[in-house]
Amino acid sequence: NFLQLVFSAENSGRLLKYNPAKKETTVLLNNIAFPNGVSMSKDKSFLVFSECSVG
Repeated sequence: NFLQLVFSAENSGRLLKYNPAKKETTVLLNNIAFPNGVSMSKDKSFLVFSECSVG
C-alpha cells in the first residue's frame, strides 16, 4: 500500500548503481526514508536524488 509506505517512516530505500558491462549492481546509499527521484547531470559527473519523510 503506497500511503502506508509513505507514513510508515521506514528507512528501507536504497540508491543503486548498475554496471551493464559487468552485469553488477552496487549499493551507493542505504536507509533512505522515501526515495522518489533521481537525475543525472548532462556530463554524468554527478547525480541528484530526492528523499521525503514524514515528521
